[in-house]
Amino acid sequence: MALSDQTIAKALEKTGGNMAAAAQILNVTRQAVSKRVNASPELKAICKNAEETLVDVAEHGLSKAVRKERAWAIRYVLSTKGRGRGYVTRQEATGPDGGPQRHAHGLDVEQIDAMLREANDEELAVLERLLSRAVPKPAGDPSPSEDGEGAPGEGGGAETD
Repeated sequence: MALSDQTIAKALEKTGGNMAAAAQILNVTRQAVSKRVNASPELKAICKNAEETLVDVAEHGLSKAVRKERAWAIRYVLSTKGRGRGYVTRQEATGPDGGPQRHAHGLDVEQIDAMLREANDEELAVLERLLSRAVPKPAGDPSPSEDGEGAPGEGGGAETD
């Protein structure tokens, strides 16, 4: 027996848009309900409305918990909805005794940055070749390959400013 959209809609409304629960009521598979929902804008709208209603109910519960001064609820609201007011969970990475982080050869980020700005084209090309061995390039990357040749049709060299 084929189920009408109206019968599926009633089951979805009764279960708050839960397709597995609606399928159980209708004695069909979840996949059968999902297939019908995906084929019907009306059934999709019912599921979307049920999801939005569930979020509304959850927000109401959260609001009640904040009013009862539950620490977890206050922390959650401030870290999500209060971000614009500066309530963010932030972790800072520092080096020993709160100083700058040290990287290869004991250099900090500012020192590495200064060295890269002062490097000439040949030094940068060597660095790029070394890095390309450690970090694979994404497919279709037009940057020069390990042998110094560019992507096909690019003439081989790195561009300069």
